[in-house]
Order: sequence, then C-alpha cells, then structure tokens
Amino acid sequence: MNDTALLEAIANVETEMSDALAKSSSLFETDSAVLPDSGEQQRRLKFSVSKTRFATAPNYSHSLWLADMDCVPPSSLAASVSSFMAGHFGYQDIDIRRDITDYLKRDGTIIKPEFIVDIASVVAGIALALRTFCETGDKVMVVSPTYGPLYSAVTQNNMTPVSLFLSAEYSDIDDLDRFDPEARALVLCHPNNPTGSILSPKAQAALLARCKRHNILVISDEVHREFHFDQYDNRLPPVPLFGYGVGDCAHSNVISFCSTSKAFNLAAIGGASYAIIANPSLRTRFIAAVDNEHLEAAPISKIALQEAYRSHRCWQHEIVDCIGTNRAYAKRLLGLMKKENTISLNSASYFLWLDLRQLFSGDILEACCRRGVIVGNGAHCHAPGFVRLSIACHPTVIKSALLRLFY
Repeated sequence: MNDTALLEAIANVETEMSDALAKSSSLFETDSAVLPDSGEQQRRLKFSVSKTRFATAPNYSHSLWLADMDCVPPSSLAASVSSFMAGHFGYQDIDIRRDITDYLKRDGTIIKPEFIVDIASVVAGIALALRTFCETGDKVMVVSPTYGPLYSAVTQNNMTPVSLFLSAEYSDIDDLDRFDPEARALVLCHPNNPTGSILSPKAQAALLARCKRHNILVISDEVHREFHFDQYDNRLPPVPLFGYGVGDCAHSNVISFCSTSKAFNLAAIGGASYAIIANPSLRTRFIAAVDNEHLEAAPISKIALQEAYRSHRCWQHEIVDCIGTNRAYAKRLLGLMKKENTISLNSASYFLWLDLRQLFSGDILEACCRRGVIVGNGAHCHAPGFVRLSIACHPTVIKSALLRLFY
C-alpha cells in the first residue's frame, strides 16, 4: 500500500472509531514529544532524561518508554493531599487496610484486612521480601521476559536469577523442566510487564503446586491488574490476584504486591503500595522487616489511596476504556501497515510489545530513537529485539509513532 492509500485507509478507520477516539483524545494530553522549551513537560521524567539517556533521539521524538499515563489524575486527589498536609504534622498513623479490602471486594476478591502490609514501593517491597526470606547466594527463579528491576532486585541482593521463559503465546511457562527445586523464591509480574500476558488458571495451579511442594516462596508484582481487556479490547474486571482463582489454599506461599501508582497515575507522589500476605508466619516476618528498614508507605500516599479507592473507580474505568480504544486503534493501524505479525497485544496492561528483529538490524533501540520514537528496550527485560511502547497517550501520538517506526 502506498503512502496516500495508507493515509486514506487510516482516515477511514478514524471515521469508524470517531466517537471512541474523541473520548480518548479528551482524556489524554495532546502531545507526548520531547519539547526542550517546555518547562512543565521537562519535569516529567519521561521527558527530562530523554536527551541524556537517548542522546540520538531528535527533539520531536515521542517519549513512550516509561510506564505512566499522559493524563491528569482526578483533581480531588490533589485536594485531599493538600488538605491533609495543611492540617497534619509529625508522624501519622493511617490505616488503609479496610479501604483496600473494600476495593478488592467489588471485583470478587475477598481477603482479610490483616493480610495487608503497606510498603513504600513495589520494587522496594520485592527486594525486601528477597532479603527477608532468602539468603545471599540463593537461586531465585524469574518468569521471563519481565520488568528489568525485578532481575536487579535479585542480583543486587547477591542472589542468582534462574529464568523461566513464557511460552510463545505468553499464557504458560514454556519449559517447566527449567524449574529449579533448589530455588528459594520465584518472582514474576502478573499481569506480565512487558508482554501484558496472564498465566492461565491451569498454568498458575501447576506453578504454585510445584512451588509449594518444594517450599518456594512466590513473589508477584501485580501493579497492572486493573488494565484488563477481552479479545475485543473491552474493559474487564481487574485480573484476579495470583493464585486466588485456583484454589482456597493455593496462595498460602504467595506475596502479592499492588499499588495505586499505575491504576490512578500517582507516580508523582509515590502512590501507596501494599503487600497481601495470607500466611501469618510470612506476614509477621515481613512486617518486622518493613519496620526495621522504615519502608512503610508515606502518609500522603495513603491519603491519596483512600481518596482514589473510595471515590474514583468511575474515573479509572473511563481511563481503562480509553486505553481499550487505543489498543483497538493500534491493532487496526498495524493491520493496515501489514505489521500485525510484529505485535503481541495480550490481555492486560497499556503496552504494545513489538518484535522488531526482522525490521531492524543492529541496535534496535538506537534505530527507534533515530526515527523519533523512544521505546522501552526489550533487552532490559531479557528479550533483545523487542521493544515496549506505552499507549496510555493521545491517539495521534500512537499513529505518529507507528508511522515513524514502520513507514
């Protein structure tokens, strides 16, 4: 298809999807480009470090490498935090456990308030769990590809990562023969970051059974669970907590980490994070470790969590619906460009996971940057040749980025 025909075909798609795209366009910021003269944009990390981390990317590049959304959180969240700061000082004791159980209950997940332990951040919590329940030199299985800092949490604690690779369709573990019964823990993102995949209940049950048989702790990063879609990109309820849908006791050796940071776009204030630990023995040890290292969630992040969980579920649903629109739009564009074979767009998250090994040779990150699209480097997820793009952005940015990459 020549350029003119392609642009005409894209215009037809946009006409078909006009109402949904208009809604998405109203919620997401109009541009996601590196603009050196814009002080406001430069305060966002995805823009401020672009010229140092991605030196060959031109100034007009779309910055799609970081996992945040190009939308403003509900204004009442900022008002709640501001009001709290104006009227409170000193150390604070804010209990968010009931807010969390009520939030989870709406989607059918029933847990007890005492299961919950607040934590400063998910990555800090995972690293702390490894230090608490494993020893230096221990082997730790990591379901791959996965978010790079999870590998770092293993190696920086002087432990040895053992990769368990997802299958080609990302719904199962490719080869359980690599399962190492001598490992002390297994770490995974669920839903998976970067692929957006969800392990099937059968795969979860098999993995959990093996871990339980060998007394292996499962540590699950679940921060993208709210971004869940069916095959038509319609919003679904959040992904069930890992192990909670496969048997009453399947989660007894699981620590799940969740956060408001992704679901409500609260990275700017360190959205409150928390661990869910059903096993009382594990929970007691983890609470002691949190106390010892002063890694509790900050009071202002707890206030934001309470406001978000109590009052802004509809806002979150709107955002997820618009991301569903962006997913459908991206798939239509890639189909028109005859590049649908490059994409893995699974059931969850707001990422495109693209296989560019046949398109570019050499340094794929460099090739994307030179084309004006700053992407997440799949090599950091142990998947060289792949890239991750955030599509929690304005639809025109998605179109521009895909045209730059493929035309």
